[in-house]
Amino acid sequence: MGAAVSFQFQQALRNGDEITALQLYHSSPELKKLNVNKVYTLSHTRSTTLHYAAKRGLRDIYGEFLLQGGDPTVPNGKGQTSIHLICTCTNAKDPVECERRATMLSFTIDYCGRKKKRIIGLTFMDNSLNSPLHLAATSGLVKCVEILVANDAFILGQKNVAGQTPLDCAQNAPNKAAIAAILEPLMVFASNEKSAAELADKPLYLKQESYMPYHEDRLHSLRQKIISQVTEPLGLSSVHAESLLEANGWSAQIVIEKWVDDRVGLCSQAGVEVPPELADNSPAKPTESINHQMSITELECQVCFEVVTEEITVPCGHVVCKLCWEEYLKEKINTGNVSKLKCPAYDCSELVPMSVIKTLIPEEIYQKYQKFGLDKFVTGKTDIKWCPHPGCERAVQVPVNNPAENDDVQGAAASDASSEKKIDSRNVDCGVGHFFCWSCSKTAHDPCTCEVWAEWEKEVAERVDDKQGAQRAAEKASDDVWVGENCKPCPSCKSPIYKDDGCNHMTCYNCNHEFCWMCMGRWLFHGSLTGGYFECNKFIMKKLANRKLESAKSKAKKKANKKHGRYFKHVYDRYKNHMQSLEYELTILEKAGDKMSKLKASASSEQDVTFFEDAIRELLKCRHVLKALYALSYYLRTEGERDGFIKLVAEVEKSTELLAQSIARPHLQTPKDQIILLTVESREQRRAFLLAARKFNPSLLAIQDDEQPPEQAFPTLLDELRLNMYESDYSYDSDYSNESDSPPYNTASSPISSPDYTDDSDYS
Repeated sequence: MGAAVSFQFQQALRNGDEITALQLYHSSPELKKLNVNKVYTLSHTRSTTLHYAAKRGLRDIYGEFLLQGGDPTVPNGKGQTSIHLICTCTNAKDPVECERRATMLSFTIDYCGRKKKRIIGLTFMDNSLNSPLHLAATSGLVKCVEILVANDAFILGQKNVAGQTPLDCAQNAPNKAAIAAILEPLMVFASNEKSAAELADKPLYLKQESYMPYHEDRLHSLRQKIISQVTEPLGLSSVHAESLLEANGWSAQIVIEKWVDDRVGLCSQAGVEVPPELADNSPAKPTESINHQMSITELECQVCFEVVTEEITVPCGHVVCKLCWEEYLKEKINTGNVSKLKCPAYDCSELVPMSVIKTLIPEEIYQKYQKFGLDKFVTGKTDIKWCPHPGCERAVQVPVNNPAENDDVQGAAASDASSEKKIDSRNVDCGVGHFFCWSCSKTAHDPCTCEVWAEWEKEVAERVDDKQGAQRAAEKASDDVWVGENCKPCPSCKSPIYKDDGCNHMTCYNCNHEFCWMCMGRWLFHGSLTGGYFECNKFIMKKLANRKLESAKSKAKKKANKKHGRYFKHVYDRYKNHMQSLEYELTILEKAGDKMSKLKASASSEQDVTFFEDAIRELLKCRHVLKALYALSYYLRTEGERDGFIKLVAEVEKSTELLAQSIARPHLQTPKDQIILLTVESREQRRAFLLAARKFNPSLLAIQDDEQPPEQAFPTLLDELRLNMYESDYSYDSDYSNESDSPPYNTASSPISSPDYTDDSDYS
């Protein structure tokens, strides 16, 4: 009877029938004496009674087993403790099941905590190196994950046999978003003393860019700041200062220097008059503070000559009605003529204060005025440019005298890199993922010069015009290669002719021209009257040498183009790979704001989360450099140049991939300090590479000249042929002594080759 009850009890536990198991357990005194930590079967799982209760989530009976002396740290055959099995669930979508297992886990932790000599085992790893946190994340048990984390069960960098962290295990879980929100901040904000120490040793210039992206509000602030640098020391009004700055490249220093030297000449150059109160050398108050209160009694507008009904305060004292002011300003602003707005009265050169403009026109017109003014500010400054991306209203400033402008990774003085002081084709971005060339405003292409990049774009457009272009080009090139090796062109219409039998008498399928396969001459000349059908087989040295020479040139050109085509495929595949990575990483940048908000909200303390956006931007900059460097390598013709270039590429490729592994993923698993260090190291490698790689740019003339394979590619063959050519020692048949009219010896006998043959033969 005891054996039968024990068997029924074990079956109820295995099947998850908690009601039956509890009834048997309470009704049988023998079962209450059962050692729940003992293995009673010969199964390879070596599971105890406690294991079965934990695996099936039998909360009530599991609690009784613990109170009876159950040890939740005893492993089974797979190295799994009861805590592992509690965290393993196949039905995490059932909230009741999740709640039951969370209760069991909490009870186990509390019970083990009361038994001070017991080891809780929350960080134990099974035979597959899975901790309870790995299994809870895999199962999608959110509450169990929270309990484990709250009890210090999270270990940074802990991976199972498959190399997965608990966050990796949660990627396919039912509640992966909630679990990621718990685990990601723990991994990101974990302390990393080694990375922090290495980061502290990095110079400051590696932690920032040498250019500054601006949005509209910051541009307005910068503009007003520059204006105030002139108005305050010189006592000018803002409109006068703006006119002088606009005429001098928006350089406050130049305006002040010229004002001190020759204020009349400065104002004359800018098309404005020197304010009377500033005619001498002593600064005075701004002219905008000099207000002329005009009485409107019986005064006429000096534009429309109507009686003025509303007072307008203007510095020059002219009386102009409000309607004329409005029409005048609207017309000027709508046409974009916002520079040096002067009083509309006849022959008045007084500039209109901005305060007057703002009070006389509607808000939408005033916004347009501000927009035009801002555009003139940006276009007038040599160190600021608008982002060329359609619809983008941001700009980029590249300071002229910034020590970091040279991207000098050693932090040396600017004089050490004087040849690199002006980098026209440098990459910049506006701050929202629009990367462009500072010089030509096309997509970012440093280290390529603008000329080399234009050639590359032309090359890609000709070879791969769309997604199917590469395949079509490969198929067409393969056909061309087969035709060139197995066919000859018809001497009349140049159609390719394939010889499929032993007869040398050929008839063109296109134009019906009859010719000899051997000499490509007209078949009409092959007969007894012309020396026989095989007269063309005679060895005539000079003509044979000429034909061999032309054939050798054609084959050498084809071989060079074929080799070039293979390298194009090699280069384009890598170029395209980085383009695809770039497109994916741009989507991460678009979501960077949400990611940083979530990290900040889940952080236990005030943490700086801007490192994430900075890392993504650096990764994108590296991608632009990598795709451009492969374009540049395409134009390096010698093996020595390519070998030297590839040596430079290795480090920037490595640093980019390390940064991508840490940042370009749905959830971050790398500590913040390490991400920042990888960002700085990647920036260091990128700048070092750019300094060295820019020197490899060939001139545009060299690129164009190199399109034709040099004759030196086959000197041995040419020399041999030339040495064997006879100019006058061989007697030719009189009928064919003149090459210009010798049809039996047509020099078009070489395999068909188009003069436009390119290296697409190996592009696939």
